[in-house]
Amino acid sequence: MSRVVDNFLKLVQIDAPSKQEKPMADELVSQLKALNFEVQIDDSAKDSGSNTGNIVAKLKGTGAGKIVLSAHMDAVDPCIGIKPVIGEDGVIRSSGDTILSSDDRSGVASIIEAVSRIQEQSEKAYPTVIITFTVQEEVGLVGAKYLDESIFANSPLTIVADGDGDPGTICIGAPYHYTFKTKFTGKASHAGVEPEKGISAIVVASRAISAIEWGRLDHETSSNLGLIKGGRADNIVAEELELTGECRSLDKQKVEKAKIDIQESFERAALEAGAKIEIDWDLEYDGYKYAEDDENVLLLKKAAQSVGLTPRLEYSGGGSDANIIAGKGGKSVVLGTGMTNFHSVDECIKVEHLEQTADFIEAIIYQVAQEG
Repeated sequence: MSRVVDNFLKLVQIDAPSKQEKPMADELVSQLKALNFEVQIDDSAKDSGSNTGNIVAKLKGTGAGKIVLSAHMDAVDPCIGIKPVIGEDGVIRSSGDTILSSDDRSGVASIIEAVSRIQEQSEKAYPTVIITFTVQEEVGLVGAKYLDESIFANSPLTIVADGDGDPGTICIGAPYHYTFKTKFTGKASHAGVEPEKGISAIVVASRAISAIEWGRLDHETSSNLGLIKGGRADNIVAEELELTGECRSLDKQKVEKAKIDIQESFERAALEAGAKIEIDWDLEYDGYKYAEDDENVLLLKKAAQSVGLTPRLEYSGGGSDANIIAGKGGKSVVLGTGMTNFHSVDECIKVEHLEQTADFIEAIIYQVAQEG
């Protein structure tokens, strides 16, 4: 059994659901200190609600450059009492009615293995390495939002080992993401006796919704309605309706246009009907997108090829800690670790993929030092 697999099997058996990551943090602090990292727990716990903060660890390089490696410590339910089993097919699965938590223990274990190796090969120079292990990724990228921006000074390449796809998968783009909450307020009246005296918030909202396009808007952009709640009874013209939704795009201008289109359609429908509207927007996270000939993308492709992996460039429609980090100045890229069927009791990962992810991250570290 290889060291990275042994550590992965150890880590998945540590109970660490979102907001209860301390046992995992304690183990990782111990491992990082044993690897000569300067380790700190940030003070985010008082605001995030977790029982620990994010781990921020630093190893001064023996060569040029700087790289940030990141993964998250929490897991989704059911994640208590995980018992991993390696099958004869070389695939690791959970033995019970739990997830395996390869999301994201595969990333954590691979990072630990990669930084262990670089210190065992004293003849090869490596850059300064900063590691961030975050809390509450699974419930809204919470921990990453509290990471100090100074970690990402001078826009270092930041590897977030938290993606699906086989090792060699490189996610070079993820969307900007807005969510909204809307309240339409009309006027109640008796639906049978005097309906003309009422203003139906449901009708107003339906006109607003039907006036614009939803779903897949183009290959980079989408919008969606999530929740509709309104009305009191069949014989009352509905006075209020609440509506939530989102829009997202890899392109900042496109997501801003989608946001404006939704806002204007809702306001126009309310104005025409004599209703009132309140709409609140939240930018959940910034997006990022790199050209295929970006210097960091080319570096990652070289690193993949150097360890026998075929680089596959992809774009994601979802967010991760990489989005938050991009907003703080890091040049974020998500790597596929081979996690499969994650967030389900059918989750699994190949032993080979754990080893290949560690190989890939190790190669990236050396490539950063080589290119300075």
